[in-house]
Amino acid sequence: MNQENLNQPATKGDLSDLDIKLSTEIVKLDTKLSTEIAKLDVKIDEKVDELRGGMTNWKDEILTSNDKVIKKLDQVLTEQQVITINYRRLDHKVENLEDFAEKVSAKLRLDFEKV
Repeated sequence: MNQENLNQPATKGDLSDLDIKLSTEIVKLDTKLSTEIAKLDVKIDEKVDELRGGMTNWKDEILTSNDKVIKKLDQVLTEQQVITINYRRLDHKVENLEDFAEKVSAKLRLDFEKV
């Protein structure tokens, strides 16, 4: 359509020309959009890889610190077992001494109470 014929009804030829122009523009826009999407996919993949690397480092730090805590916990548990064994030995010695003191006090006719 010419500028002069703007108020005239569109013909099939005008619509066909418009369809061709629009189809061409749609193909161009689709190509540009596909290119931009591809660029964004690459950027997203790079960011995901960066995040994975950071998470791996973070996980390694956590596991390393957990190793230290577990080692210390094992040490404390071992010490606790040793302390428990020593308390049992002391309890046994105290019981033996109380028995001995009871027998001696009975022979000497002294009052003796167990603790």
